[in-house]
Amino acid sequence: MRIRNRFPRVSSERNQYLLDNQWTLVKGPKGIILTILLSIPLMFLNAFIAFWIIKIFDSITFEEFGISPDSMGFSINLVYVLGFILILIISHELMHLIFMPNFIKSKKTYIGLTYFGGVCL
Repeated sequence: MRIRNRFPRVSSERNQYLLDNQWTLVKGPKGIILTILLSIPLMFLNAFIAFWIIKIFDSITFEEFGISPDSMGFSINLVYVLGFILILIISHELMHLIFMPNFIKSKKTYIGLTYFGGVCL
């Protein structure tokens, strides 16, 4: 496993080899803006699922988050937001890494942090 701070170069020969051997190219949104826009409903869905899972084990209420029947308010601590984003990126990429076969001994496995987020290949 190698630690990188940029994306590895893509080999067009390797890509063609995989396609020739029945690998299927995963299709996704064409750009980063469309990807983010399409992920927003999933973010809200995941937030509500997380809230209800926490509610099962603790007596948490919407009022603790600044939401009441007649008003809604919130405050944002930038340090907490940045810490949350960093932990989210690291844990997300570590989940990808864990499911790669033999990732610790492999010389072809990369994990890193770039300006655009985490990467695990």
